[in-house]
Amino acid sequence: MASVLPSKTIGPTIPTVYLGSREEEENKHYGFAICNTPQREACCKWLDAQEAPASVVYVSFGSVADVSGEQMEELAWGLAASGKVFLWVVRESEEGKLPEGFVAEAAGKGLVVRWCAQLEVLAHPALNDFILFRVFIINRP
Repeated sequence: MASVLPSKTIGPTIPTVYLGSREEEENKHYGFAICNTPQREACCKWLDAQEAPASVVYVSFGSVADVSGEQMEELAWGLAASGKVFLWVVRESEEGKLPEGFVAEAAGKGLVVRWCAQLEVLAHPALNDFILFRVFIINRP
């Protein structure tokens, strides 16, 4: 990366199983989480229960993004109206921005969690689309 753009990459760390390693003993559940304990079991169980492969939209704004209440509401009702099944990671600090009653109303078609094992979700066969937002800091020489 530094040869293309003078920068240093940081995270996420990626276990080699996601890069094509075939070693049986390698553990892809390596437990790396910056802020919260992943709700791994709930997310994976929910994804496993989806009947159609490639049917879930995954939404995550990361650990730093600041989404306004209006943006959160638009996204929430947009997801609900899309007709798509979705998994949405909403940080605990952002939960108050969700529209009142949204989580209960979306329960049949979507799952809202505070954190998940992102690499496992992105590798899951139920996943079709994803919306990720990340903040990148580039130091110019």
